Amino acid sequence: MRKPLKIALKIVAAIALLLVIAVGLLWIRFRPDSKGRIIPPFESIDMAAYTPFSTAVRGASRVRLYEGLPHQSGERDLLESELNSKETFKSHGHHFYRAEIEPSADDTTSLRNLSTTATGFHEWGGMKLCGGYHPDWLIRWSSADGADHELHLCFGCHEAKLYGPGYQLYCDLGSDCYTALKSILERYTKQRPTKAQK
Repeated sequence: MRKPLKIALKIVAAIALLLVIAVGLLWIRFRPDSKGRIIPPFESIDMAAYTPFSTAVRGASRVRLYEGLPHQSGERDLLESELNSKETFKSHGHHFYRAEIEPSADDTTSLRNLSTTATGFHEWGGMKLCGGYHPDWLIRWSSADGADHELHLCFGCHEAKLYGPGYQLYCDLGSDCYTALKSILERYTKQRPTKAQK
């Protein structure tokens, strides 16, 4: 067999091997779980993480609200404009306006009660057809030991993400919890523009 042909066959074999490996990795990454869900990378949907979150929120000494920026896909131009002109920060991969909002005492109580009612949070049911997860609000609870416990709320897909020391959770919001949280937080909306305001 001629040398160029041997080299060509080795190259083809190497490419075929790489393709098999790539397909195998994609299958592992995107293989549905027993309920047919494809869990996004680096996310945990184990509801056991709700317990440390709710315990921390019950004993939290301070709460702050942060408004989310425009949607990363449906409002891309508006998002870029806000990032270039407003003070923002990033938490767990998403942007929020830097200005802290302190809710009223009554709203703080309501937010605490809603955040610690287990029936308001359900196991993640799978991807929604809403353009991708995007948190409209971040509620940050600070415990006496200085640790922060965050609740990110996406009203577009009725989902929540919880973050704290040693835990994280991606879950769905129950209908009543969603309605109540949205009703409270909409009253504090003042920084995020709509497409009509552009």
